[in-house]
Amino acid sequence: MKKAIVRNIVVVIIAILLPTTIFAQKIDTKTALELIKTHSENRYATWIELINKISKNKKVKIAEIGVWKGAFAAQILKNCPNVEKYYLVDPWRHLTDWKKPMNLNDDKFNKIYKETMKTLDFAKDKICVLRGTTLEVVDQINDSELDLVYIDGDHTAKGVVIDLIKLFPKVKEGGVIGGDDYEENIYHHDPNRFDPTMVKPVVDGFVAAHNVKHLFWNKNQFAFIKRGSGNTARPKSALNGSTARKTPDHSAVFSSAWSQTSK
Repeated sequence: MKKAIVRNIVVVIIAILLPTTIFAQKIDTKTALELIKTHSENRYATWIELINKISKNKKVKIAEIGVWKGAFAAQILKNCPNVEKYYLVDPWRHLTDWKKPMNLNDDKFNKIYKETMKTLDFAKDKICVLRGTTLEVVDQINDSELDLVYIDGDHTAKGVVIDLIKLFPKVKEGGVIGGDDYEENIYHHDPNRFDPTMVKPVVDGFVAAHNVKHLFWNKNQFAFIKRGSGNTARPKSALNGSTARKTPDHSAVFSSAWSQTSK
C-alpha cells in the first residue's frame, strides 16, 4: 500500500516537472527521482551558462517571478558572480483567485518565506525582496532596468499574460525574457479542480504580437530577446557579433543546446 502511494506521488511530481514525453517510458520510482533531480540540475545549468555569458564583461540585474523556496535563485547567485541585483517577486501568501495546487494557506507560506530568506542569506547584499503579486510590486522596478527576467510564477493564462505585459518594459533592449514550464501539455493537474498551465500558448501569442523573430527553448524552458521598435530582428549574419549595434544583442549566447523558432 505504501509503495503504491509513493509511486502515485512520484507520477504527479513527474507530471509537474518533466516534459510529457517521459510518459512514453515505463519507469520505476528510483529512476523517476533521478530524472527529476537531473531535470532541476539541467535547468540550473542552462540558465547559469546563459547568465554568465550575458554578464561576461558587465554587472547585470535580474528579476525572478515566482520564487517559492529560493532554490533557483540560490543557484544563480552562487554561480553567477556578476549578478549585482536580484529581485525576488513572490506574494508568499494564499491567493483567493489562484487555482493551483501550490496555493497553500498563509501559515505555510510564512514558513516557506522564512526558509527562503534563510537559504538566500548568503546573498543578502544582492537580493531585493518584493513580496507581492506582479501587479502589486512591479512598479518598484524601474523601466529598462533588468538584463534578464525569469518567469516561473502564476502559470495560468491570466497570470502569464500579466507577467509578460508588466515585466516587458522593465527589461532593457537587448535583454532576455525567459521562464519555466514551456510545454505542449497544459494539463499538469486535475482539470476539475485546477486551472491549466498556459505558459506555452501565452508566450507564443506574446512573441507573435511583438514580432519577435527568434524564440529559443530548451526542454521546458523558453527565452526571447527584447529588441527595439517592433522587436525587429537583425539578419542572422549579425549573430556572430560582427555588425555594429546600438543596443546589446544576446542572440549569440544561446548555445546549440537551445532550439529556435524563427519567423
